[in-house]
Amino acid sequence: MKKFIFFIIALFFICCTKTPTETDMFPLDVIVNIETQSTDSLIFSGQYGNSNTSIDVDGILYPDQYQNYNTIIENKNDEVFANFKKEQVMGTLIVRIIITVDKDGHKELEVKKEASTSASYGSVYISWKPD
Repeated sequence: MKKFIFFIIALFFICCTKTPTETDMFPLDVIVNIETQSTDSLIFSGQYGNSNTSIDVDGILYPDQYQNYNTIIENKNDEVFANFKKEQVMGTLIVRIIITVDKDGHKELEVKKEASTSASYGSVYISWKPD
């Protein structure tokens, strides 16, 4: 009888434990981060977004400055992309796709993809899709 009661209690906890669903996981906030590690300013242009949206941007990054653009992953089939180009000869352009993760009760940034270019008028394309 004790085994039966233990079995019923264990079955109750197994059945009542909530597992994350797709609705719990999405939308997922994503940061597209661009940065320069140059001693001079860097002129750039590009696009970022997800499977449903693409946003065109351009601007100037000053030495050791960065720019963040926010987008979302809408569901498990969605993908985020970043496609940026240097509009000049000199400088290094770095592009990252970053998500915020909860670790031990506090939020941390996690780089999912990163690429860079120092080529004259070089471009960088990266994309990321959740596992």
